Amino acid sequence: MLNCGELSKALEQCIKLRRFKEAWDFCKHLNSMEAWLQMGKAALRALDIDFALRVYRHIGDVGMVLSLHKIRTLEDHKLLAGYVAMFLGEFDAAQAAFMESSLPLAALEMRRDLMHWDSALNLAKRLAPDQIPYISKEYAQQLEFTGDSQNALRHYESGITREEARRDHDEACAAGVARMSIRTGDIRRGVNMALKMPSRVLKKECAAILETMKQWSEAALLYEKGEYWDKAASVYIKSKNW
Repeated sequence: MLNCGELSKALEQCIKLRRFKEAWDFCKHLNSMEAWLQMGKAALRALDIDFALRVYRHIGDVGMVLSLHKIRTLEDHKLLAGYVAMFLGEFDAAQAAFMESSLPLAALEMRRDLMHWDSALNLAKRLAPDQIPYISKEYAQQLEFTGDSQNALRHYESGITREEARRDHDEACAAGVARMSIRTGDIRRGVNMALKMPSRVLKKECAAILETMKQWSEAALLYEKGEYWDKAASVYIKSKNW
């Protein structure tokens, strides 16, 4: 009977030789999650999707099983390799494989899903220029959330298309420009944009930012124009007492 060390070496040797059926027996004897995962990843790298499915089903990885079911019938080996690399967290390798496949847009979808915005924008320039405004907006929203107002402003501005069919998108970007203009110190620009736009919510958002900056009169004006009367009155009182 082999000890654990010998079983592990035997498993590694079987994996190197891609003798997965024998490797399965060694995994059963080792009975460790690490061994099963080692074999599952090896089967994936060998693009033996059916065997990998068997492994991940055995260890109860429902997410991987569902993902592998979606790609098991793909005939394009580069595309298949791209998805496998993506599932393994090897995103640069996945992108390289996708770009050589029949569906290079999969690389853009992956980077977008991962919120790798710089990579997504670079890919969009090559593969789908019409997506650049949408990616710019999504990037700007993340930057705004993390407090990078200057770069958020730049990407909100890049997202504006001035196309009638994209009016809702443009209004969302313009609202972002207004908020970020205020946050970066261009208060006049931000306030004027908020006043011109019909959104009450935007006026409230910008007014709240101005309050934190102790710009009472501008905050009160936006609350008033947004018909938030109680807030407007409260801020006017603050401005008198300041």
